[in-house]
Amino acid sequence: MTKKSSSSLGRVTAIVLAFILVFVALQRILSPVISPSSVPKDGEKCMGKPIIVDYPYQGDMLDPHECNVQCEDDDNNWRYIVYTNEKATQCEKPPLCSDWGEDNGVTCKPPEEGE
Repeated sequence: MTKKSSSSLGRVTAIVLAFILVFVALQRILSPVISPSSVPKDGEKCMGKPIIVDYPYQGDMLDPHECNVQCEDDDNNWRYIVYTNEKATQCEKPPLCSDWGEDNGVTCKPPEEGE
């Protein structure tokens, strides 16, 4: 390889790397920041409407995914699952449908009647 071709290759490489750096920097600056959904911490009050199920919460992931009703109803309301052993877990913020509390082992307290 001649000195001239190796110098050209180095220049092309520098230009490509500079372009990538500028692209990544612009993407970081211009992209909107998506904040995580605000779900209750362990023991805080549940948000939304209840989904009452006929089995107990056992601290792990269960089937079926009860929060799917949240996406099927398309009313943009939060839901939480109430189990037979008086535990409850929060569904993820709409339009998402995961059983967030159940999947993460985080329980919440259902609101008192009339709240």
